[in-house]
Amino acid sequence: MTEILKMSAFLLVVCAVTAGALAVTEKATKGRIEENLRLEEEEARKEVLGGLAFEKSSARKAELGGSEIEIFECFDSAGRKVATVAKGSGKGFGGRIAFMLGIDAEGRVLGVKVVSHAETPGLGTKVMDGSFLAQFKGLSGRESALRKEDPAGRIDAITGVTVSSRAMTRGVRGLLDLLENERGK
Repeated sequence: MTEILKMSAFLLVVCAVTAGALAVTEKATKGRIEENLRLEEEEARKEVLGGLAFEKSSARKAELGGSEIEIFECFDSAGRKVATVAKGSGKGFGGRIAFMLGIDAEGRVLGVKVVSHAETPGLGTKVMDGSFLAQFKGLSGRESALRKEDPAGRIDAITGVTVSSRAMTRGVRGLLDLLENERGK
């Protein structure tokens, strides 16, 4: 019986030390992790603007399909809006596919970049390929739908990755529609 108590006490000490070490590590790295995520998102916003220059930007939140999204509006030195970057998502096969979408002042796509996903490596991740994402460039609203779902659509789904392709196109189109409705007000 005393052997069982000794092993239990030893296991308790090991678990307590491990839990304490994990807590200290999490606390020590939390700031750095948050800063790295902020820098990654900032880089993604610049990338989807395709080198478009702007003087200042403002951030705000909006709601789309029950989810809160972030919208960054970019202005020139005269205060005119030159572009908008929105962070959205779509429900893919493996979970949410989060992406950044850059559009110009007329509502045309400047660029799309996937920032996080849980898709199957080698298959679902094909929606992150430049060739798929490049299809969105220059499109607006209804044009950004899958051809097989909408005759006006100009996006070709990736064979075998229809769920992920649909998630991206519906997510992009939803953001474009939201921003178009806001511009029309």
